[in-house]
Amino acid sequence: MTHKQAQRLLKKIVDIKRVLAAEKRKFGGYDDSRGVRYLPTRYYLQLQDYKGGLAYTRWFAKTFPDDMGFPDFLFEWAVLLYKGGKLDLAKAKIWQTFCANTYVLDKFFGHPIQPLPKYEWSNLA
Repeated sequence: MTHKQAQRLLKKIVDIKRVLAAEKRKFGGYDDSRGVRYLPTRYYLQLQDYKGGLAYTRWFAKTFPDDMGFPDFLFEWAVLLYKGGKLDLAKAKIWQTFCANTYVLDKFFGHPIQPLPKYEWSNLA
């Protein structure tokens, strides 16, 4: 990654934080219906800034305690935890990712995606 590309990603992170701070000032809370709060983890991974990513996820968990997140966001969070040396927390986050979407891990590891019978009376229930 070039220096210019890294600067663009840092600017995106700063812009997202600015938008979230403006929502907090304007509404007294967060009205992030666009879901921009889920984007910084991807940028931190691209920058290989695991410490910054972990700081963001700590803020996210504190600010949005009841937010489950999307499967890709949870997976990115798990990778940040793993790269930050927090293996037990990474295992728990991987399990959350799997529970949110059973196909994310297969897709990441390049395994063929095989549909699972997820109806009410299947063996998985």
